[in-house]
Amino acid sequence: MTREHVVPLLDGDNERDEQAEDGDDENEEHKRRRKIGLFSLTSATVVAVGCLGMIEYSMVMPSLAHYVRELGQTNVFYGVCQAAFSLSRLIFMPVLGRWSDKRPMIEPFLFSIVLAAIGNALYGLAFGLRTAWLILFARILVGMGSANATLTMSFVARITEKETRTKAMAILNGLNLIGVVLGPATNLLITDVDFQLNSVMVFNGLTNPGWVMVVLLAGLVVLTLATFREPPRLSETDVAYVSPSFAPPSENSSPAVSLRRPSVISILSDETTEPMLDTPMLHRQARASALSVRGLVNNIIRHNLWMHFVISFCGNFVINELDTALPALTEHDFGWDAIANSYVYAGLGLAVALSLIVVIATSRFVSDRSLIGTGLSFMLTGVILSIAYCRHKPAMLMFVICVFLQGCAAPIVGSPNMSLFSKRLEEDENLAVNMGLYIGLLQGTNGLSRVVAPLYAGFALLDLEDHLHVYIGPLIVVVLALVVFCVNYDAVRERSLV
Repeated sequence: MTREHVVPLLDGDNERDEQAEDGDDENEEHKRRRKIGLFSLTSATVVAVGCLGMIEYSMVMPSLAHYVRELGQTNVFYGVCQAAFSLSRLIFMPVLGRWSDKRPMIEPFLFSIVLAAIGNALYGLAFGLRTAWLILFARILVGMGSANATLTMSFVARITEKETRTKAMAILNGLNLIGVVLGPATNLLITDVDFQLNSVMVFNGLTNPGWVMVVLLAGLVVLTLATFREPPRLSETDVAYVSPSFAPPSENSSPAVSLRRPSVISILSDETTEPMLDTPMLHRQARASALSVRGLVNNIIRHNLWMHFVISFCGNFVINELDTALPALTEHDFGWDAIANSYVYAGLGLAVALSLIVVIATSRFVSDRSLIGTGLSFMLTGVILSIAYCRHKPAMLMFVICVFLQGCAAPIVGSPNMSLFSKRLEEDENLAVNMGLYIGLLQGTNGLSRVVAPLYAGFALLDLEDHLHVYIGPLIVVVLALVVFCVNYDAVRERSLV
């Protein structure tokens, strides 16, 4: 039999083999992702991590300003404490994300939980030692621990498929927000606990949040060790072939990567000029290039990922500035104390949970970018109404409406933005294998907003007679986010929805 007769037969067989192998690969990937379900014990542990982070936040926030003033500091120092928490969170998010890419995810989870426990213990000790600077150091450690939020998002991205990811992330955020309700409820239970074991270990309404979190985080360490299972990841062996029509990657370029193997005909035919390449080596080179600072920046710009960073920063700036300013505004305008503010945070948490339910219900037939646009529009409406009606001793009903409009808009923007970002990462293998790092960087913009927003709020609150400065900053960043979103609207169309 001549080679002319053999070639078509082999080529046809090869195509069928490739189709069968592709189908097997897809089924295997589906099984890997489904191995750890969204409602498994491991997922429940991950939810507990996020939920405890929200409990800590909603327990500390209502009384932190008073705690700082009790130890002789001002609202500016309060803003610095908030910013320090967020800065440490910002720095540690990509660190934990990269750690989870290279090592088992349980390691950064446990490390971050222990850091948060130590920070909360120091927070409780600050009162007995009579130093507000210990509060600052404690908030830095807790911020480093709370950077594990990036791990929870990476976990969801690993165990879900594109079609269900927005819904899954919204469910995760919704379950985390249980902590926003449980935190204030816990405050109500512990506010009257007042005793001391010695001159340093003092238990009262200001220190109790720290001590309670130490106990809860210790329990979380035990739960994580007992139940956590490592989620699947995209490994180097998942990328099997690099097209030889491209040169080896340089610092500014990456090879075209295909999950298909080279054709059998190209191996048997004497006419082929395609060499067999050392694909693992090329893949490692591409990944190393992508992980350089210049490579990261190039990828973010080339793939138009920067839009997600802008939207994430702006959306989180609004909600974080509101969180920081809310206790001072309600105390000045309505005379509310820490307990009353706990009710406000609980109500806001319930409203945000309802928004997440809307995201979950609509994510199957409404695109991520449509949800993002809707959320930004709600946020802009809330800020404009605040400037119009809440500058000077506002009516309580109007104040509540404005706060809830801004708060409810945050999850409508946040979950779809993160989901769309992870889906777009999966479109490129060199990005997908470093998903933890990229999600950490995106979450880092949340941390950056948590640095800038409290500092801005601290200075905006210096004049409590006119709240214009409290709202003008959020107005600027929301307009910026909307402009960036509209300019890039067509460029980030979800492929599965068109």
